[in-house]
Order: sequence, then C-alpha cells, then structure tokens
Amino acid sequence: MIQVGDRVRLMSGREEGTVTRVLENGEVLEVAIDGEFTIPLRRSDVVPIAAEEVKAFGIRSAPPPVAPPKPGSGPGAPKGAATPPTPAAPRGTAPKGSPPAPADKPAAPPAFGVYLVLTHQAEELLAVQIVNFTDDDVLFTYGEEKQDRYLGRKNGVAAPRAAVVLAHLHMRDFEQWPAVVVQYLPHRAEAPQLHALETARVRFKANTFYNSRATAPVVRQEGYVFRLAEHRLVSAPLLPAPTADAARIAERLNTPGAAPAVKLAPPPHEVDLHLDKLADAPAGEVSNAEALRLQMATFQDALDRAVASSMHEIVFIHGLGNGTLKKEIQRALSRDARIKFFEEAQKEKFGFGATRVRLK
Repeated sequence: MIQVGDRVRLMSGREEGTVTRVLENGEVLEVAIDGEFTIPLRRSDVVPIAAEEVKAFGIRSAPPPVAPPKPGSGPGAPKGAATPPTPAAPRGTAPKGSPPAPADKPAAPPAFGVYLVLTHQAEELLAVQIVNFTDDDVLFTYGEEKQDRYLGRKNGVAAPRAAVVLAHLHMRDFEQWPAVVVQYLPHRAEAPQLHALETARVRFKANTFYNSRATAPVVRQEGYVFRLAEHRLVSAPLLPAPTADAARIAERLNTPGAAPAVKLAPPPHEVDLHLDKLADAPAGEVSNAEALRLQMATFQDALDRAVASSMHEIVFIHGLGNGTLKKEIQRALSRDARIKFFEEAQKEKFGFGATRVRLK
C-alpha cells in the first residue's frame, strides 16, 4: 500500500519521486519528481521503490535554501557597483592592515531534550517528527490546532535518542499550516522520581521558521528544529495523594446516576453548506474568506458529531462555485484518519456539488 512519503518510480521512464498526496480514494497519487515538478499519476503508473534500494543508493536531497544577494550585487545594481573579490591571503596569514580573524569555534552540541523537527522528503513535502534526544522513553500525543479548534492526530512512544514521524506538511500550504500541539511525558523503568507532563505549542511564522534551520539531533539531517522546552505551555504539577474528602467526592461522582449522561445530537445525513442554509450565518454580505471560514466550521462540527454518533456516512452539499470549498473539504478529509473514503455523491441528485463521506 503506497502512502504519503513513499519513494516511487514511474513505470514509463526512469524518473523517481516522493508521494506527496493520495487522491480519489487512493487511485491517484500526487508525486514530486525530484527537484523539478509535481504531477498526478494513476497508482498503476508507478511502482514503489524498496527501502533496501533507497538505503543502498540513496536519494537526492532537497535543494538548500537560496541565500539573499549581497548589497550591490543584484541584477538592479548599477554597473561597476559590485566589489571585486579580494585576493586570498596566504594560508595562515591575514590581509595587511586587517584585524586578526577570530579562531573558528566548533558548533555547540545541541541541548538534551525533546524536539519537533521538520525535514524535507521532497522539494515541497516536509516530514514532521518528534525527536527524543534524551536517555528516557518519551510518551507523547500529537495534535493540530486551527482556528482555536484542536484535533488529536497521533500518540505513541519515542525511544531514547530516536525519532518518530508524526505527519507531513506541504510548503505550498504554509499560510494554512495548523499550530502543532505536543504533550509529552518522560518515563524510565524503575525511575526514582515522577516526571511532570509537558505541553508545548509551536506556531509557524515565516519570519522565524526559516531562521530555525539547523542540523537536527539524532536524525543528523538539515531541517527546521524547534526545542519543545522553548515552546512550553503547561507543566502539569505532580499531584499529592488524595485526601479522605477527595476520595469521597470522587466516589460520589463515579456513582451511576450521579450526573445525567450527555448525549451528542447527530447531524443530519445531508449537510447543506451553502451560506444561506447555515444557522449562524450573519445578516448582510460577508467576505469570501469569512464565508469559507463559516462553511468549514459547520463542516468540521458536523463531521465530528457524525463520528461521535457512530454514523456510517454523511453527505456534504458544497455546490460547484469556484471549487474552493470543495477543495478545502476534500483536503481536510484526506488528512483525517477517521475517514474510510470519500467520493462524489449521487450525481443524479446533486450533480458534482456534493461529497459523500464513509466513516470508519
């Protein structure tokens, strides 16, 4: 089963690339051909490259970031403005009249801790990893936060001095990247003391993202490196042993019938996302961006309630329009692990303006 991040070769040529998206119920793959372009291909048009082959022959690394031009050297600089190169001084000497150059200092080793690291899998595809640069196991949860809505994505254990891939992000979608929320708890068998649960949130902004480029610990790859201790939100305090009063309260709360059960209302089988059908749509005209935000919020709420209510499927009516809403919905569905598949819904009834979602 080919997945995002897998290496593939085209059946009709020698080109190789990395799968960046899986579309149309897995029948179409978006493949980034190394360092050149991204194209959609039928699954039958590619063959996976074995991990042993990648290990033996390697793959082309992502191109390094382009350094900004020096002042006076760009194409708009006046003729003759560029400074001619200075002849190199003999080895071990400095140019006459210049202050002595400081001795090169070795790069400081990375601090021990837990890191969030993004490394290029292709020119536009980044793998998001949790890197455990400690001598303890690290139990973690990984989630994404967008428009103040949190969605848990993955959990697991990162072994000492090891990395775990959490997700993949596309550079073309940088402005829409969610904030990443990681909770982690160090653990060691027969440890003499408890550890506190840490929560960290990393928000990606262009002015700081590119400055985070460095060699990541453990994986020893060039990437975008964030030490989670520097993005800490909460350190959960270690809880004291419960008192007798606390134990009685807990027992009372856990007694059947102590509180009425809250039942989540399932959404309708068909959810119409046209703006005039939304219950919380504001009166008067709204911008396209605000309309899209309201429609996506309604979509996400209905999808979450459908999953919580154990519905088997749900249909979202988004219409045709310019295709933006349909694209955003199908992009969200393609990244949601709770979805079995999605497809065009009943063309006889909706045309191409609806998507049927089958839930796991």
